[in-house]
Amino acid sequence: MADTSTERARRSRAHARGDHSLCRAQRCGVARAHEKGEHSRCSGSWCEAAAKASLAAGSAPPPSAGDGYRVRSSLIDGDGEFGPEGQELWDAVNPNGDLKPLQAALLREACRITDRLGALDRHLKGDGPWLELSTEDGVVWHVDVTDVLKEARSQAGAFRGLVTELRQSSSTSRAFAPPAPDAPEGEGGASVVDLGAAIRARFAAAQTEG
Repeated sequence: MADTSTERARRSRAHARGDHSLCRAQRCGVARAHEKGEHSRCSGSWCEAAAKASLAAGSAPPPSAGDGYRVRSSLIDGDGEFGPEGQELWDAVNPNGDLKPLQAALLREACRITDRLGALDRHLKGDGPWLELSTEDGVVWHVDVTDVLKEARSQAGAFRGLVTELRQSSSTSRAFAPPAPDAPEGEGGASVVDLGAAIRARFAAAQTEG
């Protein structure tokens, strides 16, 4: 019976991640070798023989659910919602916390993308892994990002899109907001500073620093 498009897509995504447990031997060299009993190219995450070989060689497999381990991400420092770059952007654009819910949601995502861009920039400079897992027995696993430059450009494009949405949202809010009692004629009420300008300034500063 032929595979459905969903099954093919699932197999393709797993293959791209290095998981060949769903691959067909006639189309995947790793799966073909696995079927023949050659597990040097297999991963312990999906191949029992490779996991046993890894243990025999003296290295532990990645931590499973319930194991004690510490995660250090290059995105976040401390227990805050954002990393340094994202927090700086949030404080600059929303210092008084008076953004409307939609604007706050857009800004929050923009801050997260700012953190990703900063982490990707550090990754490009060789300043550490994307993610680090440390198990209780002292084994450290590094998670890296492939095609870092491509991912950075993608995140920058997403950032620019959010800037546009924030500017439009801010303009709409000012257009329909009633004037404040003490505000000069023609000025909106408790509107936020130009969101787009603040974000563009922070983004330009980040590019200059990089």
